[in-house]
Amino acid sequence: MNYEIVFAESRRSDQYVVNFVLQLPKITIATFNRYVGLLSQHGPNIGLPYSKKLDANLFELRIKGKIPVRIVYARHLRANIIVLLHGFIKKSDKIAQNDLKTARDRYIYWLRHY
Repeated sequence: MNYEIVFAESRRSDQYVVNFVLQLPKITIATFNRYVGLLSQHGPNIGLPYSKKLDANLFELRIKGKIPVRIVYARHLRANIIVLLHGFIKKSDKIAQNDLKTARDRYIYWLRHY
């Protein structure tokens, strides 16, 4: 089963994750692209080491390397759509609450406007 990958946008059509990823080193962008391909093929069932469930609706795409990057995403419950919500550089073992809140807020906004 293939999943459609979409990028959450702001009201001004800014794509949060695209803007974040384009600032990363080329090797990290290549890994991101490969992992998104795997996510498209397997969905949230991709599992560790590529992905981890954060809560009932949110998952993280775990990009390792010189710069540990996390992309928070969610699956639309009634369609085979995965929305990429938020990207950040991982600096500690736990995900900062403000990063989770940002992802949740973007997910709620996306659901209302999808």
